[in-house]
Order: sequence, then structure tokens, then C-alpha cells
Amino acid sequence: MLTIGLLLFVMGALFAVLSGAAFLLNRFIVGYAILLSAHLSVHYSNDYFDTDADRYSKTTLFTGGTRVLLENPELCRFSKWFALFLMGVSLILALLFSILFSFSVLFLLFVLIGNLVGWYYAAPPVRLAYRGLGEIATMVIFGLMVPGLGYLVLMERFTRGFLIFVFPFMLYGLALIIAVQIPDMESDHLGNKNTVIVRKGRRFGFLVIGFLLSLATLSFLLTSLINWLPAVIDLRVIALLSLLPLSLGIQGLLTQPTERAPATKLVTSALSSTLLFIFMINCYFLLLVNY
Repeated sequence: MLTIGLLLFVMGALFAVLSGAAFLLNRFIVGYAILLSAHLSVHYSNDYFDTDADRYSKTTLFTGGTRVLLENPELCRFSKWFALFLMGVSLILALLFSILFSFSVLFLLFVLIGNLVGWYYAAPPVRLAYRGLGEIATMVIFGLMVPGLGYLVLMERFTRGFLIFVFPFMLYGLALIIAVQIPDMESDHLGNKNTVIVRKGRRFGFLVIGFLLSLATLSFLLTSLINWLPAVIDLRVIALLSLLPLSLGIQGLLTQPTERAPATKLVTSALSSTLLFIFMINCYFLLLVNY
């Protein structure tokens, strides 16, 4: 899932450029290094703290964990401490970034909060994913903090236009985490994860995903009527591109598969379409930057 982090970061940075910020390669590279370290930290920490739950799961393209620690338990200690090391790297880079480019301490605080949310997604004593709060955490990280970091490193502050723009992506973040939970319903239940799908089932999950993706497309269309975004960006184009993930969302809404195999197949297609959608937004933004 590192790819989706890169795509969202680039999207935020390109939105900043279209909003009038200068593209500074040194800021972009260091900013992404901050994100990459944090993102890798989350992967290692989740693998460590989800070991018990993952022993019941089956690995798919997007779900089920890596099972590396289950097959190589001698790496457990390394995984935990390497996650902490990577978090430290992310924070040190954020501190250096703030000093070198004269950023407010709020930038460092933003990075710190992102790292802590990633760590405590599965780590005790908070364990957000085990207390019914994993969905909210993912929604904020996916929709605001990752593209927000790409935006901040170039623009230096959040603007009303950016916050309006990323609202639909918070909906995509919520849809994404619910989709990821669908194949793992049985294993998450056995692993004591308190997820929406464990509580409500797969049918409910597909209903919610369809609703969220529909609301996101509608949000793009409604926002296109407001003159608070850079004039060069036509949100109707993004609304048109959003029909790709929406079509999979509607398919899930209509079919609502409850068996793991067909549900997993549909989820894989839906998540792949979301990745492609964000990639296409970046392509559209690049065309506008070079126009």
C-alpha cells in the first residue's frame, strides 16, 4: 500500500502548485521521505501488533497482512524496534525540514500526530483498530494527513480551498478501510478486532461503500459550483474520473456478496480502481501544471 501513499502525497503537492505555490524539488523530496519513513513504520508496527489476528487470516493483494512474522517469529523483536526507528527518522526529518525551511512548529506537530495515529492503530494501550476507531483513523490519515503533507511542504499552510478539495477523499479513505475489512471478517472476529464489518457484516459493508462513493462523486459535482478552488481545476473532470470507483461501488451495492471468495474479488477490483482513480487525478493535474 506504499503506492497509494505516494499517489496521495503527489496529489496534494500538485494541488499546491495549481494553487500558486512554487514547486521546490528539495522540499518535495524531504517531505516524501518524512511520509515514507512514517508509512513504513506503520507497516512494521501493524505486522508486529497484529500477529495474533493475522494467524487466522488469508493474505490477498490488499488484505490479510504479510504473515512474515508468523512464518519467521524470530523477526518479531526486530519488526517492533525497526518501526520505532523509522518513526524516529520521520520525526527527525520533520524537525530538520522545519529548521531548514523556516516552517512553523505546527508542521512538526502535524507529522508527530500522523506518526502516533499510525503507531496506535494497532499498538497498545490505544489499539484503535481493536476499539472501533480504526475507520476514523484511516479516514483522517488517507483523506487529510497524507495529501495534506504533500500540500504543506510546498504551500506551508492549509487553505480553505484545499480542505474543501480533500473532503471527498476522506470519504474514500473510509470506504477503503471498510473494503479492506470485508475479506478479513472472520479472521478479525477471531482476532478480537472491533471493526464495522465484524459488527455489521459484509452486506452492510457493501451498502456503506456504495453510499460513500456516491457521496464523494456528488461532492465533486457540488464543489464545482463553488469558486473557492483554483480556477484552472475543473472538478467536473474529477467527478467524471470518479465514476470508475463508483461503478465498482454500485456493483457491490447491487450484488452484496456475503461469501468470502466473491466478496474478496469485488473488493480487490474496487481498491484497484481507487488507486487508478487517484493516479488519473495526478495525470490531470500534471497536464494543468504544464498547460
